[in-house]
Amino acid sequence: MLESLRIENLILIRHTEIHFGKGLNILTGETGSGKSAVLTAIRLLAGEKADAQLLSDPTKPAIIEGKILFQKLAIPELDLFGDQQTCTIRREILPSGKSRAFFEGRLIGIVQLKKLVRDAIEFANQSGVREILSSASQRDLLDLWAGADTSRIAYAKQLSLTAELDRLKEEKKSAHLSLEFAQLQIGDIEEVNWKLGEEETLTEEHKNQANAADTTQTLSSVLSELSENSLSSKLRKLANQLPKNEAAALLTSASVEVMEAERLIETSLGQCEPDPHRLEMIEKRIAQIEKIKRKYGRTLIEVDERMQTLKQQVTGFEQIDDRIEAAEAEQLHLRQKNQEIADELSLLRQKQSLSLQEELLTELKSLHLPHARFEISLETKPLGPDGCDCVRFLFSANPGQPLQPLEECASGGEQSRIFFALKSVMAKKEERDCLVLDEIDSNVGGVAASILGQKLQTLGQERQLICITHFVQAAQYATLHFLVEKSSSASDAVTTVRLLNDEEKRCEYQRMMGNQK
Repeated sequence: MLESLRIENLILIRHTEIHFGKGLNILTGETGSGKSAVLTAIRLLAGEKADAQLLSDPTKPAIIEGKILFQKLAIPELDLFGDQQTCTIRREILPSGKSRAFFEGRLIGIVQLKKLVRDAIEFANQSGVREILSSASQRDLLDLWAGADTSRIAYAKQLSLTAELDRLKEEKKSAHLSLEFAQLQIGDIEEVNWKLGEEETLTEEHKNQANAADTTQTLSSVLSELSENSLSSKLRKLANQLPKNEAAALLTSASVEVMEAERLIETSLGQCEPDPHRLEMIEKRIAQIEKIKRKYGRTLIEVDERMQTLKQQVTGFEQIDDRIEAAEAEQLHLRQKNQEIADELSLLRQKQSLSLQEELLTELKSLHLPHARFEISLETKPLGPDGCDCVRFLFSANPGQPLQPLEECASGGEQSRIFFALKSVMAKKEERDCLVLDEIDSNVGGVAASILGQKLQTLGQERQLICITHFVQAAQYATLHFLVEKSSSASDAVTTVRLLNDEEKRCEYQRMMGNQK
C-alpha cells in the first residue's frame, strides 16, 4: 500500500505531498492539469526509466519519495525479510538525466527497486486492460485462481537434455575419426617414453661430451707439466734440506698433495675421453623430446597433461554409446514426469475454470451486461514450460451472438468491465495490495459507469486503489478525493494536488458534469 507520495520538481509539480489512504483514492482534474504527473511519479518509484525532460526546473534534481507498506519483504541480496513493514523509497533524477534510487536511505540499483515495488504496486491502463486479451495472460489468471504451480515442470532441463543428446549424437558421427586421431597422438607421445628428470640429465651429459676434447687437452697439459718438472720430488728434497720444523712439514705435505693431484688428473683423463657415438645418441634423444614438446606442450609436464586429456577423450569416445543411452533414459523419465505434472495441472485448470467462469459471469451481469455469456476454453497444445493447455476466454455480450475469443468480439467498454470483473474476483488472490488505475473507465458511461464506481468501491475493500477518472459516477464513491489543479501565468504553469472536503467534492462533481458557473 502506498501511504504517501512527495513530489518535487517533476513536470509541472514544484512541490506536493499526497497522503493516500485505504480504499478508493480518486484523482480528478481538468484535462492537462497534471494528473499524469502523479502517476509518472508513482511509476518512477517503481523503477520506470527516468529522463531529464521530466524536470520542471532543468537546473535542479527531481525528487520522488514514497512510503510503502509492504505486506512481505523477501530480498536476500539486500538482507530484507519481514512482514507488514512501512519503508521509504526515494528516487532522484539529476539534471544530467541520470537517476539514483534509495531504499531506507540505502543506495540500490534500479533492478532491485523494480523487484521490491513490483510485489506491492500494480499498474493498469487501457493497454493493461488489453493485456487480458492474450492467451498467456488468461492462462496466468486461471492459474492464479486455481493456485496452480507451473514451476514444477522442469521444461528448461528437458530442453537442455535434448540439446545434450543432439550434441552427443553429432559427436558420435565423428567419433571414429576423433578416436583414431586421439589414439595416434597418445601413441606418438608414449613412443618417446621419457623419464622424470631425463631432459636435465641429457642436457648436462651433452655439455660434458661436447667439451670432452678441450678438457682432455687441458688435463694432459697440466699432467705433463707436473711430471716433467718432477714437482713432487723437488718439494721432498727441499723439505729434507730444512731442519725438522713447520716449514719442512708444509713442504712435505705439499709434495703429497701434488702427487695426489697427478693421480686424480690421470683418473679424469681416463674418464674424459670423447665418445662421438654417445654424443650422437644424446643429440638424437634430445631432438626426439624437443619434437613432442613442439607438438604437444612447451614442457614435458604440459606434454603429460595433454596426454592425460587425450586419454580422457578416448574414454569418452569409447563410452559415447553408453552416454547416449543414459541420456535417452533420463530424457524419457523427465518427459514422463513433466507430462504427469502437466496432466495434473490440466485437471486442476479444468476443474477451477468452471468456478472462475461462474464467478466472472455473475460479476459481468452486475456490470450492466445482463445477456453476457462467458466460458473458459482449454485446448491441448504441445508440452511447454506452462503445461500443455492453451487457455482462451470466450465471450458473448448479446443474445444470439455466438461465443467468440475475447480479443475478437469485446468492445472497449466491455473489455474494461471484464477487466474490473476479473480484478473483483481475483482481489483476494492478488498479493499486490495497491492497484493504480489510469482512466481505464474511459470507454464506459451512463449506468455502467455508476455500477463501475460501485465496483471500484467494493474492490477498494480488498485492495488500495489509486484511480484517475473523469466520471462523477466513479468519483462519488471515493474514500479520498484529490483534485489536481493547474494555475497558469504568462510565464509559468504550476500543478498542485489537494484533498477535498465534502463541500469541495460537490463543487468538483458539478465541474465534472459541466455545470460549473
